[in-house]
Amino acid sequence: MTAISKADSAPSPWTEVQGIDALRVPGHTQPDREPECLLYSMWMTLQYVNSVYPSEPVREATPVLRPEKLKQIITIREMGWSPDQDDLDALSEETDPVGWEMKTWAGAPPMNTFYEVVKDGFDEELPTIAVVDAMRLQGRDQRGPLHAVVVTGLGDRKIVVNDPWGSMYDVYPRDRVADAWDTTLNRLITVDLHEQSTLQHTLTEDEPE
Repeated sequence: MTAISKADSAPSPWTEVQGIDALRVPGHTQPDREPECLLYSMWMTLQYVNSVYPSEPVREATPVLRPEKLKQIITIREMGWSPDQDDLDALSEETDPVGWEMKTWAGAPPMNTFYEVVKDGFDEELPTIAVVDAMRLQGRDQRGPLHAVVVTGLGDRKIVVNDPWGSMYDVYPRDRVADAWDTTLNRLITVDLHEQSTLQHTLTEDEPE
């Protein structure tokens, strides 16, 4: 597989939030009472890859789909979104070179699983979308609706997220986010880049007319 060059003049994709390195993922707020947190989290992620990710070929090749378009691909039910890998595969075809994968764990995975997946994304300078319990994320000792957020930074004691119900760079204790992590299906949505399609896009752009 051809490696993607990240050597261009773009600013660093990282910023500092309360002493924590965090990806500069743009923020968006979802409409009140609309079950669209996942769509807005995906929109933020696509905008990051399109405008911030440190590779010009990747930025140029990445389309940005707004929630109105994402809604046509991701299953939204009356009680909220319910995507599966088939949805994400269909979305990957629309957002190439950006690919999406649903990771789930039966039962209770080791506590470090959440952190390890997030760190793997950061190693590639990519965020991860986490499904969390909205009430537990706010520190309340009760079950609430499931909610999608974009994890943008991970420190020794705190985590930085872009929350469609909150704002950019919300900071929470690590243990609280891990406790709020989707307590039923333990879901994370990871992002990867299809390097070959990015290369093909670049070659096509460079072809003489």
